[in-house]
Amino acid sequence: MQESGGLSAGACTIRPYHRRHRDQVLELLRADCLPGQFPPGTGTLADALAGRCLDGHPQIHGADRPVTDVLFDARGHVAGAVCYALQPRQRAGHVLWAHAGEDFAAMAVLVSWARSRLGTGRPWYAFAGFPAAGPAVAGLPCAFRPATAKALHAAGFTPLTGQHYWHRDIGPHLVDQEPGTHDADPVPRPAGWSLRTGDGPAGAEALMDAPRQGIAHLHGLTLHGGGNGLHTLHEDPGRRLIARCLRQAALCAATGMTAVTDTADPDDPVCRLLDEYGFTLLDAFTVHHRPAAKPPARFGRAHGALPDPAGQHAPGHP
Repeated sequence: MQESGGLSAGACTIRPYHRRHRDQVLELLRADCLPGQFPPGTGTLADALAGRCLDGHPQIHGADRPVTDVLFDARGHVAGAVCYALQPRQRAGHVLWAHAGEDFAAMAVLVSWARSRLGTGRPWYAFAGFPAAGPAVAGLPCAFRPATAKALHAAGFTPLTGQHYWHRDIGPHLVDQEPGTHDADPVPRPAGWSLRTGDGPAGAEALMDAPRQGIAHLHGLTLHGGGNGLHTLHEDPGRRLIARCLRQAALCAATGMTAVTDTADPDDPVCRLLDEYGFTLLDAFTVHHRPAAKPPARFGRAHGALPDPAGQHAPGHP
């Protein structure tokens, strides 16, 4: 579906998810995958329905078991699905994920439905957890899913935090690259490595998740000293680090790598480095938030805010 499409008022129904809806819901999830994201399968959908992210942890810590509901159009076809949960300690509602083929009207119905089920007055978050389909990047890719972003904004959500998402393909030729001097320490969960090059203020470091379904994920990339880019490949810690990460991923038979940065500034040293090494900036993953509705003001005669029924002013006011 396209944003220009939509559901006519009263022409849709919403029912709890059932396993017979699996294939249609999977199709919706797959349609919203960016390069570097894993095409969801049955196991991934099971994790998504249970509110688990890729490494088995809850998408939202402290949240109740999520509920997934499915939207049907007037012909009885699956038009969308939404998964939502309550986080009791924070008294917050969460839209964990929602897919509707980028149909604005359908997504607006799903967001409104989720909020109505758990209470519209509480604070709400959308896409705040790591997805089940990896990599571990929280948020909605707003450029890739503009109708969903528009529906959230129409419901009063605003961007809260975001990370910029990069991707590049990896070929087997990278295995033959000179690895250079480096340190790599295994990281247990999610499985991967902590990598470092250089020492002290001139070093570089990053975390790299081991490839899953052929995709490695780079995060926490830090260039100490700013990465001035004036060194040769064998002298510059940042370049050595990226080359090492790519080689390590190729050795593990990865076909692609994703990375996240806190900025998309082309003058940022980390962004310049990723661009130099063939990464393409694809989107910004943005967590959305809607604050709790303010309770209506309570006026009383003791405060002189309202006239009394007889038309007389409250005491203390002329």
